[in-house]
Amino acid sequence: MPGLQVLVLYNLPTRKQIKGKPQDSISEAGVLHAVDAVTAALAELGAETDTFGVGLHTRTLLARLSRRRPSIVFNLCEGLGGEASFEYLIPGLLEAEGIPYTGSPPAALITCLDKVRTKQILSHHSIPTPPFRVFEPGAPIASDGTLAFPLIVKPAHEDASLGIDAASVVKDSQSLRERIAFVHDLYRQAALVEHYVEGREFNVSVLANTPPRSLPLAEIDFGGLPAEHPRICSYEAKWIEDSPIYTGTPSVCPAPGVEPTLGREIANIARRAYGIMGCRDYGRVDLRVGASGIPYVLEVNPNPDLSPDAGLTKAATADGLGYRGLVQSILESALERNRTVETRRQSLPETSKH
Repeated sequence: MPGLQVLVLYNLPTRKQIKGKPQDSISEAGVLHAVDAVTAALAELGAETDTFGVGLHTRTLLARLSRRRPSIVFNLCEGLGGEASFEYLIPGLLEAEGIPYTGSPPAALITCLDKVRTKQILSHHSIPTPPFRVFEPGAPIASDGTLAFPLIVKPAHEDASLGIDAASVVKDSQSLRERIAFVHDLYRQAALVEHYVEGREFNVSVLANTPPRSLPLAEIDFGGLPAEHPRICSYEAKWIEDSPIYTGTPSVCPAPGVEPTLGREIANIARRAYGIMGCRDYGRVDLRVGASGIPYVLEVNPNPDLSPDAGLTKAATADGLGYRGLVQSILESALERNRTVETRRQSLPETSKH
């Protein structure tokens, strides 16, 4: 890759939160660790790198692109102005400008952020996902008996486990109403209420496109959690490094003691979900396996965290790629896709002029 001009784009962390808890800004600032690591890996690969932080106004990015057009963009933008719902804007803008970029396209980013729509699509394709209901703000909050306790309540349009803590798992109607109201009030969106699958939680990292390949399975080890704490990967478990909940939920990769048939089934489901949801270059699929032995998909994560200590990096290390190999795989996948698009475009017959 010597001489390849790569622009590493990322979202500037916001100074003012518009929703959620004060600690929610920690996950947004986490992208800065990924920027440094990705840039260093690209430099080791011989690429000519530059970085650019994008704020709420994309005109600054357009001005930067007009001054110096890169060969490809390594897209680390996870939203704009503190809103994850704007994550799709950067790849959309890059497509409009005809600039190749890494990672998933706008449609995949929009759809996967909508947990309800994701579950509907996966169910349509016969991929198991926990039964659920949706409660919109202002709608009556009442259990109709279609879902049995325990349940877990999540914001319907967030990532990085925002809005998920020990109180998210509810065991009675009163706790359910209180938690739905919490999501409505603090996160200003619909609440997704799912059947809580008690069991093992796996993360499957997936790379490339045709065909995608899965890396070694990782498992969240809940053994270090206090007895009264539900076995979930909460926001605290992911981001609050000085918390006993963080230290008590390490990710173990490769996952220990997974029966080979089950491991193959989990990996196959993850690859299918990755493809169905339109992910590209890299992604992560989170699943739970309960007493039934059925792997249920919880979430599909396009463009997951690329920090050196992230789950995707651990899986790449277990696979033998290492961090630099992971970055190289993502970049090569995007470059190959762009070459394929260009070849197809050049093979089209020219439109006759009259």
